[in-house]
Amino acid sequence: MIHPIVGLGHSILRQVAKPVEKDYPGLKELVADMYETMYAADGVGLAAPQINLPIRLVVVGFRPYDEKTETYGEPTEEHTLINPEIVAFGEKKDWFNEGCLSVPDIHEDVLRPTTIRLRWYDEEWNLHDEEIDGLFARVAQHEVDHLEGKVFTDRLSNLKRTMIKRKLNDVVSGRVRTAYRMLKMFVMLATAAVLTACGPSREERVAQIEEMEDSVFESPAALDTNVAEELTTLYMAFADKYPADSLTPAYLMKAAETQAGILHTERAIALYDRVVDNYPDFGDVPMCLFLKGNAYEQNEQFDEARRTYEEFLEKYPDHYMAPSTRQMLPMIGMSAEEMLDYIMAHASDTLIAGV
Repeated sequence: MIHPIVGLGHSILRQVAKPVEKDYPGLKELVADMYETMYAADGVGLAAPQINLPIRLVVVGFRPYDEKTETYGEPTEEHTLINPEIVAFGEKKDWFNEGCLSVPDIHEDVLRPTTIRLRWYDEEWNLHDEEIDGLFARVAQHEVDHLEGKVFTDRLSNLKRTMIKRKLNDVVSGRVRTAYRMLKMFVMLATAAVLTACGPSREERVAQIEEMEDSVFESPAALDTNVAEELTTLYMAFADKYPADSLTPAYLMKAAETQAGILHTERAIALYDRVVDNYPDFGDVPMCLFLKGNAYEQNEQFDEARRTYEEFLEKYPDHYMAPSTRQMLPMIGMSAEEMLDYIMAHASDTLIAGV
């Protein structure tokens, strides 16, 4: 079974994953699903948090590459990593252009050790403790980062993250098109769990919402104005009917982001405000405030965008989007040329390596 890939912005990508127990139900079937999902998305590695499971499980699969002949070998080299742990890093480091299924359309050079000592269990619970190198070592480090709540863009310099901030915003906001199905930021709960907990009227509404979301994510290009308005109507109907429901703030945020996606900025901002004002304990309130600033910025309401970003930074200075927001704040409203001039003029202040 092919699972949707979780996109950047979903809170699970910032959690530290939990160890897998030997009696984890359906583990072999899950591993098979992860390989199928990875290959369907044309990936070479996949961590369980990327399919919305907070466990320490990784699959890696690639055709070995011979640098001397510049050719790929056969067959595909596969590794199932259960509870992987990097025991030691080699001294030599090298740059490699990385991408991520959870951060589509962004590829950047990342500096990592070329060799690592990795300890892990395979599907049969055999323990491995090996020094690995090449593409396996590179992919393993990238995927273990996912298990620690990190993505590869965290390893870029602050300057580089500032330069790609708008692309990152697009990923977080769901404004990306992929050849594979994505579980974007605000699609957070499984239909089965929802149906178990609800009565008939609520069940009908949730099922209708989920069915439409599934069709949109299967064919992202279908998210035109008519579909967006229909989705917004469904979200709002649920929110108005069940204002105290645990799903309501998430649905309001979905409605806001859907409106922002079709450039109905004022409607989007009003919905973001509704979440911030009425659901202060909702876990994604910080991201809601950030996206409100993003909506202002896209609508070229630059003064409002600055004020909103400043409020975001004041209230949530440790949020993972805060560093890039601080870097980008002075450049709001600048043209591409002005932004480049500013970056070059302040290079000594902003050229700081990321973690």
